[in-house]
Amino acid sequence: MKASFAVWLVAAVAIPSFRATPQSPPAAQSVGTEELALRERVQEFYGLLQTGRFSEAENYLTSDSKETFRHQRRSPLLGFEIKSVNLDAGGKTATVEVLTQTVAPTLAMTPIPLASILQWRLVGGTWYAVIPKPNPDALKALFSGGSKPVPKPEELKFKGHTYTFADFPEGAVKVARFPFKNVTDHTVTITDIETSCDCLKAEIEKKQYAPGESGELAIKFDSANYVQEYAQTIVVKTDPGNRVTFLVVRGFVLSPADQAARAAQQPKATDKH
Repeated sequence: MKASFAVWLVAAVAIPSFRATPQSPPAAQSVGTEELALRERVQEFYGLLQTGRFSEAENYLTSDSKETFRHQRRSPLLGFEIKSVNLDAGGKTATVEVLTQTVAPTLAMTPIPLASILQWRLVGGTWYAVIPKPNPDALKALFSGGSKPVPKPEELKFKGHTYTFADFPEGAVKVARFPFKNVTDHTVTITDIETSCDCLKAEIEKKQYAPGESGELAIKFDSANYVQEYAQTIVVKTDPGNRVTFLVVRGFVLSPADQAARAAQQPKATDKH
């Protein structure tokens, strides 16, 4: 399913963190400087949306888009993946397609995938998102009567999709663990595990899992050069069902100043799903 930004920003969105450069896309050596800069802006923009920093996110919008943005309804988004970036002739505008997974209340909180297309404009050497005016008819078709998207169930059923670290100091290495089970009647293969940050490393024992077999995906997070609120999405792809699962790691990385301020405040918390 494809939707305009005005339709799916019914969901607030998704991804990187701060004080570090996101990982370049595959085959980065073949990607131009303009596209790399745009990809970085897209990831920063969604990162601010996911962590609820909407006023800061407005700095990534064209001036004529801000009023529309302020009136968007927002609901949970589980993750996102940049599918394509196409610069128009002249390199001053671009079209970015993003695959997201969100939750629609009318679907009993069942996660659904959405492919959305957003225009970006280069102004004064910086990329800004262009948000179209909302389309009430599109919103009605998506979230009320009529046909509804049917989500594909996971073939590797994860016990949880979000892992939240307890607060920890900058420079520490933490591991998020995502257990899963093959709930199908056939062998399932993990074809790809994508992260958008060099600070995340995926570790898994093997790629293929028989029916009923369990496994665990470990995500190692190196917090060097990251401080304060952190959120990042991992994209897991499997076959033969061509499924996409979004996992999220979150936490708060304490700078030396933060550590000093919190030292005597509260008992040490524990990691949780």
